[in-house]
Amino acid sequence: MNVCPSLNRWIVRQIEQSDVLNAMSSTPGMPLGGVQLCRSLSNTCEVIRPSSPSRSSLVMLAVRHLPVGVRRCSLSMRRALKNIAKEVISRIERRPAGGAKYRDVAYLDRRIKECKREIRARKKNIIHYEETLAAIENGKVEKRLGGTLITAETVTGWMEHEYELIEKAMDKQGFLEACVDQCGGIQFHKDNVKIGYHVKVKGDRYAEVIGAGPQNITYRILTGGAKGMVLTAAYAEITEVIQAAKQTETHPFTVGERFTAEQFVQDGAHRWKPVRVTYEIIKAGTKTIQLKPIDGDGKIITRKPKKSYNGRWCFALDDNYRNIFYKAESTTVEKVVKDGEESA
Repeated sequence: MNVCPSLNRWIVRQIEQSDVLNAMSSTPGMPLGGVQLCRSLSNTCEVIRPSSPSRSSLVMLAVRHLPVGVRRCSLSMRRALKNIAKEVISRIERRPAGGAKYRDVAYLDRRIKECKREIRARKKNIIHYEETLAAIENGKVEKRLGGTLITAETVTGWMEHEYELIEKAMDKQGFLEACVDQCGGIQFHKDNVKIGYHVKVKGDRYAEVIGAGPQNITYRILTGGAKGMVLTAAYAEITEVIQAAKQTETHPFTVGERFTAEQFVQDGAHRWKPVRVTYEIIKAGTKTIQLKPIDGDGKIITRKPKKSYNGRWCFALDDNYRNIFYKAESTTVEKVVKDGEESA
């Protein structure tokens, strides 16, 4: 199996960045560059498994791309380096837990998103540097905070550095995406996970999907000590869809129910006083309800009931937390006021 280009570039870059030339003679009895080669392979080849690039391809790649000072050694020394590399990779292969994160789709998905964020941010930096460079070329004087002049050569160096970091991030992204492909890809997405599905999220959380966006889901835990808690997770963290039937649950609020809210009305120029206003449901749909004050000619308001973290239906009349009204699955309504008397 050949080494994929993204993996090739990523390993080469890691090996080239190792401090080989500064420590070639630091280990007595070790062939030239042997310790450094071992360190490079240990840091970069944790993903080597039978399904990964072949051992011989990786060894040849590692030795071929060592720094010039090491590559110009004798043929016997190069053979010694190859043998060292084979032994290091063999030990890495025998590690039971090594490379486990590179077979975790959720981990890989998070790292890929980090790479994409870094690339976007650095592209914005390049745009800013291009604007600064154009201003300098047009005669504008740019200075640092300490008063030092910023020259066109300095800005060009900044841009070259950003391009180099973008290339590194793209290589890393390509390597991680290749690992995702080896794992079979991300199985779940917005098209096959809908609101109301019961799924198992990483960590053996049995949950109900209450929101499905383009990148993440919002779910409510259904079992255990964290039952009722609402969390967010990426589609890659879904391990299994347990119940794929889309549930269409409707709120339990009905026409005629009354609720008393505590609101504030202006009393004078700079004074406000609390008053109790009773609202009655005059229309109830599958998703929304309409309420109107029973006293006076107050305007009709529309609210959308939703489930709280503990599974009870509720709606809010305004921003006052005291005016949030709950209703369980039964017909029991909290803060219901009928005939001018409040009952639990």
